[in-house]
Amino acid sequence: MKYDVVIVGAGPAGSTAAKVLSEKGVKTLLIDKDNFPRDKPCGGGLPYRVIKRFLYVESEGLIESFSYGGCAYYQVSKYELKYIGDEPLIGMVLRKKFDHGLVKLAVNAGCELRQGSRVVDVKITNKTAKVLLENGESIDSEIIVGADGVNSVIAKKTGLRSRDFQKGVCILHEFKVDEKTVEQYFTEKRLCYLHSRFKDLSGYGWVFPKKEHINIGIGEMMRSSGDSGKKINLLTIYREYIKALKQQKIIPNNLKLGRSIGGALPVYPLDKTYSNRVVLIGDAAGIISCTTGEGIYYAMSSGENAANILAELLPNEKTDEISLSKYEEEWKNDFGKELAILKKMVKRQSPSSVEKTFRKAHNDEKLMKLLIEITLGKSSIVECKNKLIKRYIYSSIKDIFTSKK
Repeated sequence: MKYDVVIVGAGPAGSTAAKVLSEKGVKTLLIDKDNFPRDKPCGGGLPYRVIKRFLYVESEGLIESFSYGGCAYYQVSKYELKYIGDEPLIGMVLRKKFDHGLVKLAVNAGCELRQGSRVVDVKITNKTAKVLLENGESIDSEIIVGADGVNSVIAKKTGLRSRDFQKGVCILHEFKVDEKTVEQYFTEKRLCYLHSRFKDLSGYGWVFPKKEHINIGIGEMMRSSGDSGKKINLLTIYREYIKALKQQKIIPNNLKLGRSIGGALPVYPLDKTYSNRVVLIGDAAGIISCTTGEGIYYAMSSGENAANILAELLPNEKTDEISLSKYEEEWKNDFGKELAILKKMVKRQSPSSVEKTFRKAHNDEKLMKLLIEITLGKSSIVECKNKLIKRYIYSSIKDIFTSKK
């Protein structure tokens, strides 16, 4: 059987693309190496703009809880930035439940699902796009969508990913607790915590309270100027982070660490996310925030972008590289500018500049609110860029005059 589109990877990116394509009448196969429900290393914080853009996420009951604010620190307790609002700032999900829910929505829309099927190779010809499975089976389609994550087979086999592709790393644990404990430590507002540059790590630690879970993790993203090239032991730093959180009474002292899980994540988009009969979406395309590692919004959005473009091109049999370049134009018009700005910011910043920003925001409530909303994905940096620059300049001038007194 030949399909119009074969999507490899049934995470948020692949499932979203499958759902949209199937709703448009495109014959779609969704393949994943795992069987659902399955878990994935992730903090599970869902930027509120995901919920605004994909309304079914909330209506289908895929959100565990909402956080209405939080605290961000430079290192452990230096320069606290605290914000609590009346409207949700971020949604919390359990990836096992969330991803499975998205897969079911895609299947209900009409796509075919193949679970427990690992793709090991890709063959592209003028007439077809073929994926080869580990069991020796091959499947033909007009177009392949690579949604198979940071270690994407599709990206590697099609030459869209180079060997020097950079990755970030993270370690986390999802602690099961009762709802009363969550409210005792994080209040009914479900306040979340972020700690920038804990132990001088080029990244951050997080504490995300959910309904009956506390997700605690730490990750290293793209190293900025001023960071040393020495290797780090992330597991050791993670254990120290848990210890520090207990000392600060942010989490219960009786939480047992148990078995933590680690994961890799891309740092910034690939130079090219399409070729003949192939497009890449989500983590497979490297589409992620290099400041926080948040990727669900970009995964689902790029999946939607790809599906809309493919549904437009397929009836005219436009599967060539030039035609598929429209997909990259689409996602860059959607959120590409935002990712480019974040990448420039990270490359220019240093440990001292991060500390300086925290200090200014600590003394300026409006700057603090802007930074927290951008960091947690409620606001886009593109929309807030001018406002942020003006506020930062104002805060700098205020800092100068305050220090002279």
